[in-house]
Order: sequence, then structure tokens, then C-alpha cells
Amino acid sequence: EAEPEEPASTMSAPAPQVADTRPAGERFLDWLFATPTCTRAVMVLSGAFYICSFVFRTIEFHLAFCVFEVLHLQVWRFFTSPFVNSAILNLVICLFIFYRMGISFEAALGTISFAYHFMLLHTLSMVIYFIGTFGMLMAKPVPMLPGVGCTSGLFTVFMALLNIQVRRSGQENMSFWGLCQVPAKWYPFVLLGVLTLLGSPLLTNLSGLIVGYLYDVGFLNKLIPSPAFFQALDASPKWQLLSQSPAFVSTVAGDLTFGSTFLPSQFGNRGNANQGGGSAGGSGGGGMMNRMFGRGGAPEGGSQPFSGTGHRLGDA
Repeated sequence: EAEPEEPASTMSAPAPQVADTRPAGERFLDWLFATPTCTRAVMVLSGAFYICSFVFRTIEFHLAFCVFEVLHLQVWRFFTSPFVNSAILNLVICLFIFYRMGISFEAALGTISFAYHFMLLHTLSMVIYFIGTFGMLMAKPVPMLPGVGCTSGLFTVFMALLNIQVRRSGQENMSFWGLCQVPAKWYPFVLLGVLTLLGSPLLTNLSGLIVGYLYDVGFLNKLIPSPAFFQALDASPKWQLLSQSPAFVSTVAGDLTFGSTFLPSQFGNRGNANQGGGSAGGSGGGGMMNRMFGRGGAPEGGSQPFSGTGHRLGDA
């Protein structure tokens, strides 16, 4: 008598990954337009400003935040300075670190709300930088040479967002570049010290940390409109062109949390339904370069830079 056949396994073998053979330029454009709208705009503006400053050498000094020039009411520097980078290496580093942080916050806040938060955090950081730099220059006068009392770039916003993210991650300890474990609440300050030793401006980064702390404790709540305000802007015909842009993220009121993963779990289904959402830009793992050049996602169970029990955005 023949033995009964074993039932076929219900577990199917994983499908082999197919290499993306499209030209690199086409893959780059697909990645770029899958990146959430505000994060994409910041990156494109930073790149465009660098090209302009490379062609027109003096334009950087007309766009960076400089204390002496702001005293002469050149207030546009508050809004142009985050996109100005003096060197290609500085530009690449700024965009790389801002990319993951930007899509995380844009996923939780929505595109228009994140754009407002971005400019608010940067502007307040520049106010603190202005007060600190002006005080030091008055205590020890220096010649009014080009570049004195000037700063620019995305590091102030990054340090503010990092401080908010870390303080709300729910973790007690965090790995510092895989070298050692440090208390989570001290992580931004350890990073600040390391960046200072590497030559990054202390006051610029410290200004961002201070603003991030003020935001986290609720000191800036009166400066931030309610989610209903941003929802009304999302639905307004005046903002229709923006709301229909690729990877636009709508504002959603509710319990949006940070900490369970580096990217909020809501990100994969919160984009503009007509545009396919922002999930392609942020929910797939593997990092920016992998998604740009089709090298596949991150393996399951990979480490997350920020993990913890979570904290509602907006809680004091």
C-alpha cells in the first residue's frame, strides 16, 4: 500500500528580487518624486541654492544669516539661510541627515504643517543665534568682515528635530554611532560635543537644541495652529496645486506617535491617495541611496535608530 503523500507546504519561497535595470536618472527621479513634498522641496532648494552659489560666488553672502546684515533689516535671510551651503560635502551631509528626519516628521505632521514647523524652528533658532552672537560681538568687538557672525544650512533645524525626536522616543539609552550607549536625554548634547570637536559651529547647533527643548516642553504651543487649521489649508482650493503634488501628506488629527519605529507606522497610508501617497518615499527600508538606485530594502528585523514606547506629538 502506498504511503500517503505529505501535504504541500503552505509556506511559499520568497520571490527573488529583480534588479532594476532602468537608467539611474530615471530611478533618481522616481525616488525624488516619491519623497514627501516638503522634504523634497527642502532638498531641491538646497541643491539649487548651491548651484547658484557655485556659479555666482558672492550670492552666498547675500542669502546666509549674518548678524550685521540683519541689523540693516535684511530679514529675508531668516528664510533663505537654511538652504545655503558653502561646500559640496556640507551639502551632502546636510541632505543625508535631514532626509530621514524630514520624512519622519512630515509623515506625522502633514506636508503643510511640517513646512510651518520647519520655518518656525529655524526662525526661532536664528533669533537665539542672533542674540548669542550679537552679545559676544559686543563683549569682544571684531572687524565687520564678510562671514563674521554668519551661519547657514540645515543643521539648526536638524538639531531641533533631533532633540524633539529623542525626548519623545521613550528610550532610556541610545547607541551612539554603535560605539557606546548613552542616556537618551543626553544624546543630542553628546552629538553636539562631537560635532563641535569636528569643527561644526557650537552656537549654531546649540540654538537648534534650545528651540527643540522649548518645543518639547510646550513653550511654543501658542505659536502653532491647531491641526484643524492645517486641514482647512489642505482642503482649500488656493492650495490645490500643492495638495495634488506627488507624495503630498495630508494633515490628520489623532494619536500620531514617535518612537515605536524611526518612521511612524501611519506613514505608509497617509499620503495623497491620488498620488500614491508618500509610502514609496519613506516606508520602504534600505536608505536613501538604495531606493535611488534600486538595491532593495532593508532586511526584516533591522535596527531602528529610534525605538521605544512612543510619545504623542504635541504632548508636553
